[in-house]
Amino acid sequence: MTEEKEIKSVIPSYYSFIMTGLTELREIWAVKRYVDALNYALNLSTFLPTKLKQQIAEDKQRIKEQLKSVESISENKYDKMIEKAQWKTRKIAIAELEPFVDKMIKLLDSENLLTQQYGIPTRKRDLKSIGDALA
Repeated sequence: MTEEKEIKSVIPSYYSFIMTGLTELREIWAVKRYVDALNYALNLSTFLPTKLKQQIAEDKQRIKEQLKSVESISENKYDKMIEKAQWKTRKIAIAELEPFVDKMIKLLDSENLLTQQYGIPTRKRDLKSIGDALA
């Protein structure tokens, strides 16, 4: 009495994980915390499937290098240096956040990872027989 199941390569808990991450990202972005949102997006991209990580790796590396370049800022006064570093980091985040997230969303969408039913086991039976089994 075994039934064949068709299981896609993604499980529902992964879908939930990605959707929760994207929701949190949107909330951070909505309150204009651009630097935090960019860092969150970079961290979230770590959990993408390998194929998608490879496609986004160059963008991620470029952004990280830009953020690292902020460390080379020097000023006579510490307060001035911090202010300038924060300004430059925010400028990078504003410029890079939307294109990076957009690419990540497009990649997730192209693999159907934004569809809730993707990865949910389905049984090869009609609805009547499923209803009878539950009764």
